[in-house]
Amino acid sequence: MHPPQSLGIAQSCVNDRVKALEADLGSLPLARRAGGVRPTEAGRHFVERAAASVDQRDHAVNIAVGQQQGNVVACVSVAVLPWPAQSNWPEA
Repeated sequence: MHPPQSLGIAQSCVNDRVKALEADLGSLPLARRAGGVRPTEAGRHFVERAAASVDQRDHAVNIAVGQQQGNVVACVSVAVLPWPAQSNWPEA
C-alpha cells in the first residue's frame, strides 16, 4: 500500500499539494526517481523551517493552555554566540 492510501488520502490530492508547494517555493522540493522521491536541497531547507514553525506553534499553544489553567509559564532562551563575537568581550 502506498503511503497516501494508508493515510486515507487520494494520490491525486497529494500530487496537487506537491505541485502547489512547488509553485509557492519556485523550485522543486522533491526529486522524482524510479525508486521513489527524495528531498532536494530546497526541500530539506523547507522542511527544516516548517518543522521549526510547527515547534513554535506547539510551544505557543502550550503556553496559552498553561495560562488558561492558571499555571505560571516561563520561557528561558539561551543564545550561543559565534567564537569571534565572544573574543571581543573585555576581560574581567
